[in-house]
This record gives sequence, C-alpha cells and structure tokens, in this order.
Amino acid sequence: MKNKITFITIILSLNICHAQIEFYSGNNFKFPLKDGKENFSLKYDSGARLKFRGLTAIWIAGIGTETFHDIASSSFCEFEAMQKYRYGIKYSAATKFAVTDFLAGTLRFSQGISRLKQPNFYVPGALKKPSLLTPGISPSLPSWTSGKTPLAAAISISPGNKNSFLPTIQLSVLETKEFYASAFKRFSAPFIPNATISFSGGLFEYGRENSSAWFQKQRFFSTEKRGAAETELNIAFAHFRISGAAGMHESPFGGNFFWARLQNFILLGDFLLHSFYYTADESLITADKTENRIKTQAGINPQYTFWFGKTSASTGILLYSAERQTIEKFPSVFNEYCAKTALSISSGKCKLSSNATFIYSTEKNEKEYSAQIKASRNFKSSSTSATFSYKKEDSGKNTFSFTSTVYPKKTMLRQAGIGFSFSEKEGEFKCSPSATTVFKGGNRKIKWNIKTAFLLNF
Repeated sequence: MKNKITFITIILSLNICHAQIEFYSGNNFKFPLKDGKENFSLKYDSGARLKFRGLTAIWIAGIGTETFHDIASSSFCEFEAMQKYRYGIKYSAATKFAVTDFLAGTLRFSQGISRLKQPNFYVPGALKKPSLLTPGISPSLPSWTSGKTPLAAAISISPGNKNSFLPTIQLSVLETKEFYASAFKRFSAPFIPNATISFSGGLFEYGRENSSAWFQKQRFFSTEKRGAAETELNIAFAHFRISGAAGMHESPFGGNFFWARLQNFILLGDFLLHSFYYTADESLITADKTENRIKTQAGINPQYTFWFGKTSASTGILLYSAERQTIEKFPSVFNEYCAKTALSISSGKCKLSSNATFIYSTEKNEKEYSAQIKASRNFKSSSTSATFSYKKEDSGKNTFSFTSTVYPKKTMLRQAGIGFSFSEKEGEFKCSPSATTVFKGGNRKIKWNIKTAFLLNF
C-alpha cells in the first residue's frame, strides 16, 4: 500500500498541462459451457501511463483468470489478494557526455537475461528475416499485459557521442537481492562495418524443493544465489551476418555448466541462407532453475525470392534436428527432427502466405503435422486478414482453426475479429468460437485504448 500511495503522489504532483496520459483496459471473458456457469471466468488488466518530459510513469492492476463465482463471493481482502499490481517510473536525462536512464518498479529484463534463463534457439519459421542478438539486459517498465515481477531499480548509461570509446553500462538490483549487470559496445573497423560485443551476467537466487516421493525424479538442491554470465558478439557485413553467444552457469552440484550458440545469414541478392547451431552441457540448469534438456540443436534454412514484375514470391525450407534428454533423474537421450516450408506472395495491396511443419520425436516415435494459410488485403478505409490452420498429432487429435480480422482506418474501432477452433480426438469434439475488439481514441494529451476478447468452449 505504501508503494501505491507514493506512486499516486508523484503523478498528482506533475503539471498535467505539460503531460501526456494514456489509459488502458483489457478484458478476456471465457465461457466453458460444458463445465457449467460456475466456471465462467474473467481476466483483466487496467492501467494508466503518464509521460512528462523525461519522465514516464505506469500503473497497472489486474487479475489472472478467475471465475465469476470466486470474484463475486470474495471479500475485499480476498479480491485484493487476487490483484497483480505492476508499476514503475523511468527518468531519462541526456547531456553531450551521456544518456542516462533511471528505472524503478516491477521492471522487466530481456536479451542477456532471457538467454541466461533459456539459451537454446526457438525454432523459427522457414522465412525468418536476418537478425542479430540485442546486447545488454534491457531494463524496461512493465507492459499492459506483462506478468508480475519483483521490485527492482536499474540504471543504463550510454555515451552521448557515438564515436566515444566508452561502452554502455546497465545495472540493476532486485528486492530479492539478485543483481544483474551488462556492458556492451557497438563499433566498426576497417574491414568490419558494424559490430557489437557484450558481456552480461548476475546473481540469481533459485533452488529445487525436495518432494515427499520415495524416488525423486530430479535432484534436490538448496535455494541460494548462483552466478551466471554470457558473452555475445555480432558482426554485420554487406552480404554476411554472424551472431554468437556463450554462457557459463554455476552448478548447484559443484563446477560450472556451459553452453554456446551461433547463427549466420548469407545474403546474395534474392538468395538467403540461414543456419544456426547450439550446444550445451548435459543437465544444464539455467538461471531460472530450469533443467535445460537440449544437448544440441542444428538447423539450415535456404530462402529465395522470385519476382514477376511487381509481384514477389518468397520461398523457404528449414531442416532442423536436436538431441534431447528425458526428464528422469537418470535421463536417456532421444532425437527430435523438424521440417518447415513456407511460401509468401505479395502483390501491391494483397498478400498470401502459407506454411507447413512436420515434427518427429524418437522418444515415443510421435509425429505431428501442421499447416497454415493466411491472406490479407489493404483497402482505402480498412485492411483485412484471414487465417486457416490445421494440426494433426500422433495421439489422434485433429485441430482446425480459423480467424478473420478487420482493421478499420480513421475510426475509434481499430480491430474487430472473430475466430473458430474445432478439435476432435477419438470421437470427442470440442468447439471454441471467439471474438475480439480493439478501440483507440484521444488526442495528443490524453489517449485511451480498450481491448475485449470473448471465448466460448463447448
């Protein structure tokens, strides 16, 4: 409560005539008709963001998915306990020597911190665009829909002159007494037009509780602060881009765990070749106490764009394999294979894209197929899109889904969509229609947006 009063006092003390304020409300209603009215549920987030010169302040309240019955029958204290408060303040100051950002609140961290928590690759689509890793720990204010995080304070200091030899420094301390830090520098050399080198790390507090089971599935270790760090390098040439990172984690059982990842892009006109590789020690335990069971990943992804006048057709195929471990205390090794294809045709105001995916795991000899088709069209007063997808699993489950969305222009209604999901397994059927709307409005001083989603299950 003390934090709330302090936050509100700061906002009220500002001269609103020189500020910009934005209000947000997002609501998700779920109606599982087969399970009875008592399971109707609601999830919402509401808040305000104020900008005043170099200061940004945000306050968000909301609840996770809770049934209407639990909300209606709860006391004030119980309803208060359901709330997920997120808030923060950011102040930016710039001089000719440095650009400094001060942040405090329930902050979010990404990039280097995200890789220390999950270093392996997320398998991309077959038409992935060239990209490089973003350096640093990227402290930021909470978003409208972000989860609740511990209180933290952070500072980011960047050189005011791009030609300065000094690096960007980012530091943060959390209420859990965890500590994050990073230093990175963007530079160029005679034969390297664009490059970045970065170092990130911190102390992370985590442990694994000992269960009451006679035979433990995973090894127990006490809750302590443990170190983890990564180094990253990006190099960009006119026709070649390389992005790599390597990390080290203090092991709860003595010694250290290591991992490394590398991603390359070769660009030759309309041809692009994307490849990536990841390797890690067995039973790697990452900064979020997750036991990462991926030993290796490898993928290759050639792409080519054909031109027919002003119409382009981009095609791509991705072949991927991974060596993984099962989750038992004494794990066994199995392989996972994946193939993806994609086609995207763009002609003026129209765009049509399709993709297909095949996944095979040797753990239980399971196969999975999926496909998707998406079409979009721009009109003078609006744009529209429609997506159809299909997924078939070895368990016998088949899932069909369809969504259609309209994006009106120059109106308060910015988005309206309907969706439909249908699944069948061994003669049992499930149907889930949905609808979403987004309204936005306001002026330069006051803005607002309202998002509402309805989902039925029967």
